[in-house]
Amino acid sequence: MATNPLERRSVPLEANVKKFEVLRLRAVARALELARNITDPSGPAGDAAVTPYGYELRVASADGLIAGRIDRVIPAPGGPVLQDYKSGAIFSLRPDGETELEPAYTFQLRLYAVLYYEATGTWPSKLQLVPLTGAPHDVSFSPADSLRLLEDSRSLLAQVNDDIARGREDWVASERLLASPSPSACRFCAYRPACLPYLARDAHDTDHEWPADVWGEPAGLTQLGNGRLMLSIVLPDGSLFFVRNVTEDVAEPAMLEPHHEGQLVGVFNARRTASLQAFEQGQITAIHVAAGTQE
Repeated sequence: MATNPLERRSVPLEANVKKFEVLRLRAVARALELARNITDPSGPAGDAAVTPYGYELRVASADGLIAGRIDRVIPAPGGPVLQDYKSGAIFSLRPDGETELEPAYTFQLRLYAVLYYEATGTWPSKLQLVPLTGAPHDVSFSPADSLRLLEDSRSLLAQVNDDIARGREDWVASERLLASPSPSACRFCAYRPACLPYLARDAHDTDHEWPADVWGEPAGLTQLGNGRLMLSIVLPDGSLFFVRNVTEDVAEPAMLEPHHEGQLVGVFNARRTASLQAFEQGQITAIHVAAGTQE
């Protein structure tokens, strides 16, 4: 985290994360609970092709192109049970308002199922998501669907490699071709301050699933009554946006003054406010300044 420009303000965690000690103790308690429930005699990390049960088991397709590590595989009367541990929420909200297991997690486990089969010759009897608290949740699957996922993954890998090969002489064009910005893909990405397709999206998109980021030309700083600063930014469409309560330890005021034409400023991991034209500095806000032009 200390080397990640979007996360380093959180280090040390014990000083910057609310209820850090409570969260740490809960995680330790859950880890001890899981450890006490271990029933399989296999060793820790390994390769499923060598030992079919254990922790952090590596699995790979027969051609070696698709691989992964399963958190835990345990024996059961009906056959192996594949488990994947998740520290965050494992449910998401569908457009119809109903909840479902996070599709990305179920996709991951269903792909693990076929990789486990290719590594061991045995299909798992059950797939489970294991949250930080509460009982495991079963993930439905079928061998036919998992086999299709593997073929789709092979096809996607081949397509991406082909796109990269064709774009070696023009990385910007290749980046635009390969990138697929979305709230789920970009939310935790440390590279989004340098990702042109992400920066080209509509700055006025009000979907709160997107990260609270804003970028444009710096238009000056205003001293606020609380001793902090307000940064004004001119968006690509010419409108003004404001970031309030900026502290000098995030970005020195001299860095944010418009020194030359084309200078850009980006504020990442801000905090939303009631206004659609303003953010405020949050605990992990980072500000980047660069020369360039908006495209």
